[in-house]
Amino acid sequence: MSMHDDTPERLDADFDRYLADMKPYVLKHPNRTERQRCAMWIRKLCDPTMCGSGPVGLKNRNMYARLLVHMLRRGVLDAPFASQPDQGCLKTLPTYMSIYFDEPLSAGRSSAQDVAAPLPDWVAGELGRHGDDTWGSSSSPKDRTRRRRLFEEEKAPCRSRMASSPLDHSPRGEADMIEDPRYLRERPILQPSPVEMKIKVSEAKHQEEKLRMQQRHDTDVQK
Repeated sequence: MSMHDDTPERLDADFDRYLADMKPYVLKHPNRTERQRCAMWIRKLCDPTMCGSGPVGLKNRNMYARLLVHMLRRGVLDAPFASQPDQGCLKTLPTYMSIYFDEPLSAGRSSAQDVAAPLPDWVAGELGRHGDDTWGSSSSPKDRTRRRRLFEEEKAPCRSRMASSPLDHSPRGEADMIEDPRYLRERPILQPSPVEMKIKVSEAKHQEEKLRMQQRHDTDVQK
C-alpha cells in the first residue's frame, strides 16, 4: 500500500464503501437484536474518539468494517460481532481474522468517491434516534473534528438509551430508511459454511502461534 493510500481521505473513502456495502444486509436482517447490535458496532466504528484519527487506527477501523460486511453476507455474525462492542477504544483486530476474506486485507480495492464517514442516518434509525444531517459530507480535518465533537456531545445519552430501551421504530420506519431502491437488490453469494470458517480460523491461529514460537526459537539461537 502506498503512502497515498494511507491518507485519512483515502481510508475514509474506503470506509464509506464498506458502509454502503453492508447497508442492505443490515436493514433486511431478520433478527432485530442482531440488527441493532450491528448498528451499535457501526456507531462505534464511526466514532473517531474510539478508532483514532491516524492511519493505524483508520486501517483497523476499516478492517472491522470489512469483516462485518463479510459476515453479513454469510448470514452469520461471529466474534467480535457476536456481542455488543466493548466500552473504550476499538481493539486491534487479530491478524488471523484475515482468513475470513477471499484475499489479503491489504489487497484489492475498488474505486470510491473521496467522501467522509459520518454516522449514517439508517444506523441512527436502528439506534432509535432521528438522523442528523449536520454530520456533513466532507472529509476535511475540520469536518472530522466536527464529527468528533458531535460524538462527545451525544455519547452519554445515546449509550443510556441503548442500554435501557428497546428499538422504538416501526417496521414501516425501517422501510422508509432505504432511500435508494438499489439497496433492495441482493446478489446470491456462495460462502463457506460457519463450521468451515471456524475451522479455517482455528488453523490460522495455530499457524500464527507456530510462527511466533519459531521466531522466539530463532531469537534464542542467535543469542
